[in-house]
Amino acid sequence: MEKEEFKRKAKEGIDEIFARLDELEAKKDELQAKFKKMMDSSDDEWDEVQNAFSSAKDSLKEGFSKMATLFKKVMDGTPENNSSAQTGKPADDPNQPKGS
Repeated sequence: MEKEEFKRKAKEGIDEIFARLDELEAKKDELQAKFKKMMDSSDDEWDEVQNAFSSAKDSLKEGFSKMATLFKKVMDGTPENNSSAQTGKPADDPNQPKGS
């Protein structure tokens, strides 16, 4: 890979990481708000608030998982527009035959 191409891809990868960090910050704020609501909820509201908190917590965990995958791809020099960087799922290995 040429030096300029590498520098461009590294910058794109870093920009993507910071964008994902911003998304996680928003999810963190949402989770904190739901936690506060859960702590202040009445017995009648408990089930609804507990479900909302659990959903927000799961969303934040998923976001961290996707961030870890993206960070690994960027640090390994893998193109950031790889499907695994977007979905958090491993990309197909181009060296393996299809269907294996």
